[in-house]
Amino acid sequence: MQCIVCVESRQGEEWYRPRRVLSRKMLPLNEVLAYVDVMNQVADDFVDRLCQVRHQLSDLNDTSATLEHELLQWALECTLRYQ
Repeated sequence: MQCIVCVESRQGEEWYRPRRVLSRKMLPLNEVLAYVDVMNQVADDFVDRLCQVRHQLSDLNDTSATLEHELLQWALECTLRYQ
């Protein structure tokens, strides 16, 4: 199974086929509205987490690695909440 994020890096028909499948499930308004409150809470939690973490970091290398880790955690939580 290919990652959903990979759809963005494709072009033409290679982009259109998986995008068509994803949009049937992800883009209808009733689907989006069902998850707005949950996703808003996840986003609020993520911003709070970033505020906590940034005070614990000492240099740019730590910041970059930590931000990447936090973004992956956020993306995973968003995906799990959506299913």
